[in-house]
Amino acid sequence: MAKAQADGTMDKLMYAAGILGIMVIGSMTCDMFWAEFSLKIGSGETATSLQEILNGILPGITALGFTWFYYWMLGKKFSATTLVIGTMVFGIIMAALGVMKA
Repeated sequence: MAKAQADGTMDKLMYAAGILGIMVIGSMTCDMFWAEFSLKIGSGETATSLQEILNGILPGITALGFTWFYYWMLGKKFSATTLVIGTMVFGIIMAALGVMKA
């Protein structure tokens, strides 16, 4: 253990573990978070939904964006309870306005 610490092997191992953790969190966001925009861009039958455009750029970008926003808010010392209540209020308002699907 002391030898691994001295030659920097432990630092490399910790760095690799951090990257693996970020990859796991990124993959979990697509499976565990669901949000879909219902806004349409264009008119008639040629209208494209905002969600289709975002999924064309990067599938799961909506979930990833919300997850990083929550992570950022937790770093700003917002409580988890505040985020949960805020998410419910935000979802209800966006569904009522027709921006997101209910």
